[in-house]
Amino acid sequence: MEKQLSQIWGDLLNLDGPVGVHDNFFDMGGHSLLATQIVSKIQSSFAVRLPLQVLFETPTIAGLVDIIKQQQLTTKQQSPTAIAPISRQKRRVKRTSL
Repeated sequence: MEKQLSQIWGDLLNLDGPVGVHDNFFDMGGHSLLATQIVSKIQSSFAVRLPLQVLFETPTIAGLVDIIKQQQLTTKQQSPTAIAPISRQKRRVKRTSL
């Protein structure tokens, strides 16, 4: 996850070298427009909903990894349970009108 985030940041910030997990996004030249792109890439790459505010409050890869993992765990816990199929052979109950 850290490597993938580092790649995303490096690509969007046009950096030649590696991005460290404790490097600050905004200190590296990030700004609000790039932050929206980062958040969008994170959401599509890790299947999480991440408010833009999170990047402003946690502008390092190390911090984001913790938040993303927590979001993924929460999403798994909230996923709907499967509906059990019923047989078409079972007798259907007729509704009567009032």
